Amino acid sequence: MSTLVSEFTGVVNRFNQRKNVITSDMAKAIVAHTDKAFAAQGYTKTAYARWKRKKRYDGFKILHKTNALSNATYITNQTWPLVVVKNDTPYADFHNDGDGRIPMRHFLDSGPGKSPALDRRLDQIMDRHINYVLHG
Repeated sequence: MSTLVSEFTGVVNRFNQRKNVITSDMAKAIVAHTDKAFAAQGYTKTAYARWKRKKRYDGFKILHKTNALSNATYITNQTWPLVVVKNDTPYADFHNDGDGRIPMRHFLDSGPGKSPALDRRLDQIMDRHINYVLHG
C-alpha cells in the first residue's frame, strides 16, 4: 500500500472515531448559546439584541420567573451528521417567535445561517476537529 493511501486511511479512521465527539461538542455549543441568551436577556445573531422589557417589573429577569423555559432546552439527537436541540415547553414558540400579544424574545434558532455568531462558534469547533483528524 502506498504511503498516500495509508495516510488517507488513517485520516478516515480518525474521522470515524471522532465524528460523534464533533456532534456532541456542537450540541453542547448550541445549548450554551441558548443559555447565554437567557442569562443576557437578549440574543446574538450578528450583534447582541436585548429582549424587549416587561411592562411591569416583578423582581425577576425576563423569562426567569420559574426558569422552566430556560431549563427545558435539551439535546434530542447528536448522531453524526445531525444535531437536534429542542425546547418542548408549550409556550416556547410564542416567546421565541413572538405573536400578537407576546413580543419576540428569541433564544433558539432553527438551522444554519440563522445566527452568524453561533455559526462562527460551530465553525471553530469543526476546524479544531478537522485539524485533529488531519494532523493527529
